[in-house]
Amino acid sequence: LVQRRAVIDLENALALIPAARAKLQAQLDGALAELAKRERDLQFCEIRAPFAGAVGPVALEEGQFVASGEQLFQVFSDARLRVDAAIPQSQLYRLLDEESRRAITERMANHAEGVKNLFSARVVVSERGQEVSWDAEIVGARESLDANTRALRVTVVVEQGELNLVKSSRLPLARGAFCRVELTGRKRPTVVVPRQSIRNGTLLTVDAENRLRQVPADVEFTQGTLAVLRGGLALGARVVVSEPGPIMEGALVAAVLDEDLAAEMVQESAGGAVR
Repeated sequence: LVQRRAVIDLENALALIPAARAKLQAQLDGALAELAKRERDLQFCEIRAPFAGAVGPVALEEGQFVASGEQLFQVFSDARLRVDAAIPQSQLYRLLDEESRRAITERMANHAEGVKNLFSARVVVSERGQEVSWDAEIVGARESLDANTRALRVTVVVEQGELNLVKSSRLPLARGAFCRVELTGRKRPTVVVPRQSIRNGTLLTVDAENRLRQVPADVEFTQGTLAVLRGGLALGARVVVSEPGPIMEGALVAAVLDEDLAAEMVQESAGGAVR
């Protein structure tokens, strides 16, 4: 009986071996599947930015588990830098002629494309008493003016190449730098006179007979040392820029051209800086 019992126990143990093997195989398969999943997860542990740049603030630590949608860090491109500028409505419309004003008003809902075509942009930074500038591209604008300041938000992008402080002859345009954005409109014919020549809303001119004449000055806007007129002066009219003493209508004068002032007016009217 003892021998028979031993034989039955051995037979039962042999009968359980396939089930135990199947159980172990299932556990092995599960472990292999988990290993494959972990290997796939490891592929997501390397974060690649879509552009070359500098790493800014980091919001995680080494070995930390990161959930979906969680912020990791900030990367700033060193090749493209965005600048948001607020352009006052009054200054913006100075750059537009009548045709452009009507076009940008009619397409107010989608005027970013119009802004691209109407202006050229430049970003200027004052550095050690000197000004460093970069050409910029207008990439967009807000759909409406700011309710408080009545200014239009325009976004420009500066292409400055890879960040290389060793080879570069000047510092790059860095994030957070104080700068100004200059917009230049398309050239259009206007009547421009020195701002100092307007006295009490009138201009003093010299006619073909070298006599003084006072004409009303219909000023559209002033900028720097210039005043832009809506009209009223004929082509080639001579404007008095100095103080001739007591003004007498029809007085005979000897007019002398101020060549230096004329050259400065031409330069400033074309967008150049006059110091």
